[in-house]
Amino acid sequence: MNFNLDIPLKDNPKLHLQIKKGEIVFVLGANGSGKSSLMHYFAKNNQGSSQWISAHRQTWISNNTPDITPARKLDIERQISQYTAQDNSRYKDSFGTDRSQLTLLKLIQAQNSLAKKISNLVYAEKLDETLNFTNKNKLPTTIINELLKQSNFSIQISINDDDSIMASRDGGPNYGAEKLSDAERNSLLIAVDVLTAKEGTLLLIDEPERHMHPSIITPLLGQLFQLRPDCSFVVSTHDHNLPLELPGSQTLLVRSCTFAVKIAKWWDVDLLSGEEQIDDSLKQDLLGARRKILFVEGITSSLDKKLYSRIFRNASVIPKGNCHQVKMAVGGLVEGENLHWLEVFGIVDGDGNLEDQSERKLNQRVFTLPYYSIEAIYFHPKIIRRIAENQANNLADLDADTLLESAKKAGLDSINKDADGLIKKTVKKLVRKQIHAEIPSDDILLGGEDVTLKNEASKIRGEIQKIMDSALENGEWETILKICPLKESPVMNKIAKELKYPDKETYCDAVLKRLEVDEDLCKTIRELFGDLYEQLNKEHSNTD
Repeated sequence: MNFNLDIPLKDNPKLHLQIKKGEIVFVLGANGSGKSSLMHYFAKNNQGSSQWISAHRQTWISNNTPDITPARKLDIERQISQYTAQDNSRYKDSFGTDRSQLTLLKLIQAQNSLAKKISNLVYAEKLDETLNFTNKNKLPTTIINELLKQSNFSIQISINDDDSIMASRDGGPNYGAEKLSDAERNSLLIAVDVLTAKEGTLLLIDEPERHMHPSIITPLLGQLFQLRPDCSFVVSTHDHNLPLELPGSQTLLVRSCTFAVKIAKWWDVDLLSGEEQIDDSLKQDLLGARRKILFVEGITSSLDKKLYSRIFRNASVIPKGNCHQVKMAVGGLVEGENLHWLEVFGIVDGDGNLEDQSERKLNQRVFTLPYYSIEAIYFHPKIIRRIAENQANNLADLDADTLLESAKKAGLDSINKDADGLIKKTVKKLVRKQIHAEIPSDDILLGGEDVTLKNEASKIRGEIQKIMDSALENGEWETILKICPLKESPVMNKIAKELKYPDKETYCDAVLKRLEVDEDLCKTIRELFGDLYEQLNKEHSNTD
């Protein structure tokens, strides 16, 4: 059976949309664009052959034992069909409780009907037919429990002898289905309505994701579509990922709806095939601006997340451990950007590399800190000066310039004392990176050719030593920050104490508090990362 779902357009007569048996159409649009009005329009124009699961449906169950008789069931179904034709049924449901009770009754009837057929075969001693029939026809509760398990639920549904619908969790004791969670109840009601629909039904499911996480709704719908290839589906949703995760479907983009005397008359829509992508403008309407993610090194409690969260407030800052993990996270999400609605960037430490690294890697959107590590920002000369000025204002008999000079001297003296050890640590990391970069690809290695890796440790050490000697001699603190792992030295504690803080932790906390109120200081740090701040504050970016 085919369904012709012609949609009235304002500037053209109609958009002709035909759905064949087994086909799926997703309806996407922002809140207020007219999705639910369109679903109601489809239901009203396909009475007798469609089943509408509305967005304003009741998702709670009043009683796990339906009190509707089979005769009253037919009467309520007739009333609901007539009510669907009314315009106010688009936003109001006078049969909310009855609908959930009807759904449970349909489950019980389907279960009992199948059990009766099996019983008749058994009593007729048609054992081969019984085995063949049960292999082809699973009990509805068995199907639903398989659906729930594949949809990441740990509950099982059963029907007692008194026709009460029960649930249990992880093999525990039974309890009434009315005590299920919102997501569990919603999943159960949708599953039963789909599984018990008549063959050839047009199933109109409005906002199936209500009360449900995407990890639930995607596998649930995918399985239901496969179980009912004899039906057609129109699914209205805010989740733009659903059409991507369930390929082969068509997508109807609803941009607006025109009403006349409270009745929907025309829609502004576009129809996409299964191969076409949802356009970015509609995605932005649906979800607002693309969510910006900034991956950084470290862990949640590290200095990296604390500082970058204050500097780049328009992004979600997520620590990913080390440099390699940051690059992997960014690279993976950039490659699959059509499958999600994230715009990702990364920041990695300089680790002593003296090349110009402030330039963004366009292919990965990874930015490199032009200093050895995050500690260098906390102890950047401009930040030390601002903290010294703040201390001079808050504490009596202190001069900002004096504090600054004593802090700088303490820093240089500490680095000078530990210079040899710090140089070794820097050189080790640089040599390791160099050798790692020279390792051939897997294809070359599999070819069996001899591999020669150069170890330029002596050359690198000489270069770093020369730079260190010059920086110490000329008091070039910023150069030292580029080549020295500060956390491998007591230097941070010594500078903190010269600035009248008991330790480096208290000093770093003071820096973070200063950044919350000092926008000029934040701007100074942002400038270290080229155009990263501008990228994070763009409404949308297609720059890869």
